[in-house]
Amino acid sequence: ECADGRWVHHWTLRPSWVLASADGETLDAATLDTAYRDDPDRVSMEPDGMLTGIFLHATLAEAFRKFPAEEWVRAAEAAGIGVALVRSPAEALRDGSFLADGCVVEVDDHEVGKIRHVGSVLEFSATPGGVAATSPSPGTPTIASTTTVPDIDGVALAHPLEGVRVVDLGLGVAGPFTGRVLADLGAEVIKVHALHDTFWAGTHMGLGTNRGKRSISLNLKDPRALAALNRIIDTADVVMTNWRPGAAARLGLDDATLRVKNPRLVYCNTRGYEKGPRSDLPGTDQTAAALTGVEWEDGACDTGNPPVWSRSGMGDTGNAMLAAIAITAAIFHRDRMGEGQAVSTSIVNAQLLHTSYAWVRADGTAPDWGHVDANQVGLSAWHRMYECADARWVFVAASTPSARAGLLDVVGAAAPSPDAVDMGAALEARFAEETAGSWFDRLDAAGVPAEIVDEEFCRNLFDDPVARATTLVAETSAGSVGRFEDPGLLVNLSATPSLVRRGPCMCGEHSRELLLECGYTDADVDELVEANVLLDASTPEG
Repeated sequence: ECADGRWVHHWTLRPSWVLASADGETLDAATLDTAYRDDPDRVSMEPDGMLTGIFLHATLAEAFRKFPAEEWVRAAEAAGIGVALVRSPAEALRDGSFLADGCVVEVDDHEVGKIRHVGSVLEFSATPGGVAATSPSPGTPTIASTTTVPDIDGVALAHPLEGVRVVDLGLGVAGPFTGRVLADLGAEVIKVHALHDTFWAGTHMGLGTNRGKRSISLNLKDPRALAALNRIIDTADVVMTNWRPGAAARLGLDDATLRVKNPRLVYCNTRGYEKGPRSDLPGTDQTAAALTGVEWEDGACDTGNPPVWSRSGMGDTGNAMLAAIAITAAIFHRDRMGEGQAVSTSIVNAQLLHTSYAWVRADGTAPDWGHVDANQVGLSAWHRMYECADARWVFVAASTPSARAGLLDVVGAAAPSPDAVDMGAALEARFAEETAGSWFDRLDAAGVPAEIVDEEFCRNLFDDPVARATTLVAETSAGSVGRFEDPGLLVNLSATPSLVRRGPCMCGEHSRELLLECGYTDADVDELVEANVLLDASTPEG
């Protein structure tokens, strides 16, 4: 929280920069000589980082409270540090940079006139989409497409993306999770690790994003590593990254350079932010959640609460799944029309989808789209959690007239009429009289959407035989941890099912076999390893 009562989200956490910048009567952006990875004072994601963060929290909070939020944002932009203002969804939709990018659009609604809401979240260089300037009125007939595409010979596939080769240059979670989604769909995904990724690959995030892939670990600052990578890319259908603007071009790994050799290539480079003045800033799940209104809404800030960043939010993973959709669509187009293209999306796009119920009028004012109450139990008496007699909670989502009638019938005569002002309080009292299990059985039987809030769900999911039988969880093996369980298949297809090809790859686990497949000899590989160009972490078992 800052001096003006507004909040900012600072990530990744650089305590030295915060304290040095705030050490005075004015806020002066400090200059750090090291990148985040090399900063000895950074709060890491290792176990000791949590303790460091707890120890420093009070000191950092005091520093931020010295100056207004906008001053912190400007100082961070000057220093290239990640600090974003926590905004409401309405503020996000009024952002001129979002509008210029197209992730927010202005349309004429047939009922209320000109409004702004979330726009196009997938970007295609050859086959761009768009949002209609005028929304259709209810009952408008759908216009059948007249577009024709050439027929192609039918080839039976075992999996949706069988035969597609992907080179995954992604960083963090937002990049590599794209490759995991594509691998689950049957693509052959080659993960390109840096030499220093050995620790990261064994963390929960590294393991969770690299299932189904093979890994090669290269020092891309060395021309010999770039030559090896380019030999692999020459065999690829897709190259995907989430690097900062200009980084790929400096290595000759950008779309324009690679497309000269392979016009059929699908190239994906996703971003943290919209295309605009923030493009060069460090973009993360956290900063995008702040800018788009997600943290505002999750914290119920309209009621005076502080914002909340949820670990279950889908900024990084949402970016990845949007990217996987764009890549798959581009492959579909390429196989029919013969041309590749560049595709993209961003973490901001994914976060805007989380608040896509929000819209603003042309004058910037926001209607009441329904807000979480101060206790954060729900949106209304019909759509919220209720605590029961056994201290467990039931969530009810009675959104239709029939569901509401069913709810009132189940709770009985003690419930007020549907028009009563104190509906929520009366239902609270009624739910507190019986157990969660009893309420669920009766609501479920009456067709009222309801569920018991299960605080042990994540812990018990992996022991659930139904979850295993329905591929909601997967069991594989990873070099750093042995037996490994994580969420299973996200997409199911009847004729071409998804699959879990292998467990998470370790850094450099398949370096040797991948280079041998490209024509290198064992002696060539040994030479690259000796020169610290390549990490060979293969095991005797392969």
